[in-house]
Amino acid sequence: LTGKYGEDSKLIYDLADQGGEMLALRYDLTVPFARFLAVNAVGNIKRYHIGKVYRRDQPALSRGRYREFYQCDFDIAGSYGRMVPDSEC
Repeated sequence: LTGKYGEDSKLIYDLADQGGEMLALRYDLTVPFARFLAVNAVGNIKRYHIGKVYRRDQPALSRGRYREFYQCDFDIAGSYGRMVPDSEC
């Protein structure tokens, strides 16, 4: 996960478990979904996802940002008629 976000990689919470394996808290919802689409042969899909995400940030330095918050994604992937997905939103 580290290195996939460029400058934002410094904002990822990375932790080591008791066995020394490196783990990370979920940074966002978009990249895992894009990875899922790239690995699996998925046809047309429309979905929404609401989940907690975490940023290693200094809230005192950036007002209005939190370390733990909910992110909501609306994703449409595949081949649809022109403007059909937009009209359904």
